[in-house]
Amino acid sequence: AMVHELIGITNNVVKTRVDGQRQEIVLSPKQDHFYSENMFNNYADLTENVTALGNVLKSKTPRRDDIRDFKDMREFLHSYPELAELSGSVEKHLTVIQQMSDIITERQLLLVSEVEQELATKSNHGDAVQGVERVLANRGVQARDCLRVVMLYALRYGREARRLSDFMRVVGDRGLDRAMLELVPSMVQYGGSREWSPDLVVGGSPTTATSV
Repeated sequence: AMVHELIGITNNVVKTRVDGQRQEIVLSPKQDHFYSENMFNNYADLTENVTALGNVLKSKTPRRDDIRDFKDMREFLHSYPELAELSGSVEKHLTVIQQMSDIITERQLLLVSEVEQELATKSNHGDAVQGVERVLANRGVQARDCLRVVMLYALRYGREARRLSDFMRVVGDRGLDRAMLELVPSMVQYGGSREWSPDLVVGGSPTTATSV
């Protein structure tokens, strides 16, 4: 899902561009054991498993290179082509993860993800407002990601979303067209509290929902 959203994947082919180099990479769970084992992992677990695999390969050499990030790991593999052959598809996964890491950093997606999780799992409206404000105030966050956070805020708090109009105005000032902004009231209308199943909301109030 992360590859599909951040980079794009068509017929198991991912077109990457890292350090100015373009490359087409095939990701198939039938042919790629590492991909099969990690395709449903979250980003933190995925990077941890790739790092662990890289450390295993590094231990096979007498030299102890200083590996600080995925770029260093890819350069290390280039220095030892025999390791790349032993590792199978390690390098291509490093390439994909490095590009995802660059995108996540550029778009401030760790911040966005943190606020999205808080909106989905907590019920404090004041904290929710502060979280949305943090996202909207960060100029590194793209307008479409701001919109997604505002949509989740509107869906989560329903009639209690008192700052919704303010947030929509801020997102509109980012250059998002009106048709995209209209997704917010549409989501509330068709997916708001009136459409929730009884077991989703505790006490009949959207602000006390245990999940979204």
